[in-house]
This record gives sequence, structure tokens and C-alpha cells, in this order.
Amino acid sequence: MKLSFKDRAGFVLKSLFLQGSWSFRHMQGLGFFYSISGWLERNVEDGTRSALRRHLGFFNTHPFMAPYLIGVVARLEKEGDPLGSISAKDNLMSPLAALGDSLFWGSLRPMFIIIGLGISLHTPWLGIAYILVSFNLFNIWTRWTLLGKGFDNARNPLDFITDRNFRGAIQGAQLIIIPALGFLLGLAAFRFESPGVSIVIFGLSLLLFSRGWGTFRTFSVVFVAVVILGWMGFGLEVTWLPWK
Repeated sequence: MKLSFKDRAGFVLKSLFLQGSWSFRHMQGLGFFYSISGWLERNVEDGTRSALRRHLGFFNTHPFMAPYLIGVVARLEKEGDPLGSISAKDNLMSPLAALGDSLFWGSLRPMFIIIGLGISLHTPWLGIAYILVSFNLFNIWTRWTLLGKGFDNARNPLDFITDRNFRGAIQGAQLIIIPALGFLLGLAAFRFESPGVSIVIFGLSLLLFSRGWGTFRTFSVVFVAVVILGWMGFGLEVTWLPWK
């Protein structure tokens, strides 16, 4: 059994609105219901109303990972296994949320931003366009791929997650972020004709990372230090300061 291109495109498009009706009671529940309702009406034989009611409740996971569960539920409901679809959804929401937060928010999104910031040092608008276009294309590709994987692995949905080295991907991305952020900060200072400050920034950022500081914390502290150095006149152009 395979998803048609039309069904797959419809699922992905609807998943973009997953958080459009977010609430404290159901979280992303209405968004998930909206994503799956059309499929249930067309493919479930045990009664449309009961099928819809099963999935009109609480749902919350990482938005990029949600299409995986949409694919799992769609396949199990079509095969007449409603209990399996509910069980898979309830049991995998939290693991997928934790995995998605670490992989996308904590690793890949910062990496895209750092690359875009590096490009913007040369051409500001090109850097902005790179971040918006590349990250959103990656978002669509991820949803499309995970939807198909969920549909194909509906009977053993945990296997796809455990068989892939997601933890290795997270660690690899974070290893790239650490030197890249230090290089970017140093490059920014060098771009404004401050090679001495660039060396200090690069060394400080690596030192903070080596002491276990996270990306956001390190970036914030180093940025404040650079602003103070610029304000004190240590070789940074005044036009680089955020209030100018």
C-alpha cells in the first residue's frame, strides 16, 4: 500500500497548519484533527463519526515530526486498526517531541542561521534570503519524507526512530555549530577591521563552549562583550553597534 502523490501533498500542506488552533487543553489537537479528518472520511469503514471522534483530542509533538505520526495513523486507520492508531499516537508524541527539539531547534536551525549570518556579512539581503528559503525548503522536505516513512512503518513505528542514528546526527550538527559560531563571531570582528578583537572573540567562544555552555548562552555573552569593546573603542566600527 502506497500513498498517492495527491494524498501525500495534502497531508504535508495541512500539517503546516498544525499549530493554527493551538490551545492549552488540546495543544495541537485540532491541527492534527484537521490534518487527518479528510483521509478518515474517505478511507475508514467503521463509521466516519466514530473515526473522527477518536482523533479529536489531545496531541502535542514537534511540528516537523508530526507528519510521521500522521502517516502512521492514516495507515492503521485504513487497515482497520483504530486501537493501534491511538496507541501509536499516544506513545510516540513525547519521544518525537524530544527528538525534534534536539535535532531541529537545538542543532539544525542554529546551523542554518550561522551560515546565513556568515553570508550576510558580505551581502545582507542574500543572507536573509538564504535562511528563509533554505530552512523552509528543508522543513517541507522533512515533512514529506517523514510522512512516507510513517505510512510505510505503521506496524512498527518505533523501528524507524531506533534504527536511524538521530543522536549521531544531533551530535554531529552540534560539533559543527561550536567552531562555526566562534568563526562567525571572529569573522564579524575582522570584517570591521578588528583582527585583534576577532582572535579574542574566537578564543572566548571556544572557551565557553568547552566549559559546557550552550549556543544561545555563549552567543549572548560574547555578543555583549563585543558591544562593550566597541563602545569602549577597541577597534570596532561604531556603525556595527545595534543602536546605530
